[in-house]
Amino acid sequence: GQVAPVRRTPLLVTISDQWMVANFEEVLQFLSYIAASEELDSLQAAQGAARREAWERFWKRRDPVPATPVNEFREDFFERVRIANDQFAEPGRAGWRTDRGEVFIVLGPPDHVLERHVGREEVPGQPNAQEWIYERVAGDRIELLFVDRTRFGRYELTASSESAFRSAARKLRPEA
Repeated sequence: GQVAPVRRTPLLVTISDQWMVANFEEVLQFLSYIAASEELDSLQAAQGAARREAWERFWKRRDPVPATPVNEFREDFFERVRIANDQFAEPGRAGWRTDRGEVFIVLGPPDHVLERHVGREEVPGQPNAQEWIYERVAGDRIELLFVDRTRFGRYELTASSESAFRSAARKLRPEA
């Protein structure tokens, strides 16, 4: 008898194609953390097969080991999104939409996390800030301070930390 040819399709281990299609706008929002605006525009403008090709091109540019069948960067990225949602949700905000979630998705887990007090101490013994220290991000050591100013569990980057984070994130993007 005749053997039917095997049809190979790209495998997305962490998210299904159906989920990606149904949630494409949300996926573009995740990707805005790591993509140039031109890349997002081309992903959004593409339709059908062209969208799949643009999607594959987007990840191929970031694949650290092109010789392997798995794109380690893509797998790691979506795992970080999952962890951000699990660990950094805040009142009224999904974990990936928070400052800590965005930093985690872009830079990965910090090397050190310190609980701190910032401002006057209204509740003795209750830290209202977290300092995340990355020993080596894009060749630099960076310290990012997240402060819960309202004490409602919304940790936001300080202005100087936001600036340091944006600078590191730009350095991590592939050249166009």
